[in-house]
Amino acid sequence: MPDEFDTELGGFFECARQPLDGNAFLAETLRKIDRARHARLRRRLIAAVILVAAVASAFPAVLPGAAVLVRGAGEYSLAAAEFSTTPLGWALTAAIGVWVLLRARAPGRS
Repeated sequence: MPDEFDTELGGFFECARQPLDGNAFLAETLRKIDRARHARLRRRLIAAVILVAAVASAFPAVLPGAAVLVRGAGEYSLAAAEFSTTPLGWALTAAIGVWVLLRARAPGRS
């Protein structure tokens, strides 16, 4: 009886010693990763287009309110209003906006 098990076990080991077709598995896995990466990029692009379209469509509705706020700020501080309309004021405002966005980023994300 022990010889019977040994020959059967030996047959299993012989089958296990044959080389696996790892290249096909690796190629398929890389193809899946590439497809997922492209799908993620497409989703991001579609989201960006939708966001730009939403902002562009909302711009006419927001513009009068923004004009009132700028006018009010200008009346409150004439010097700040004049500075905010210069290229240096725009650059400073953009830098402050970037700083706020970077500070508001979720913790742990890079």
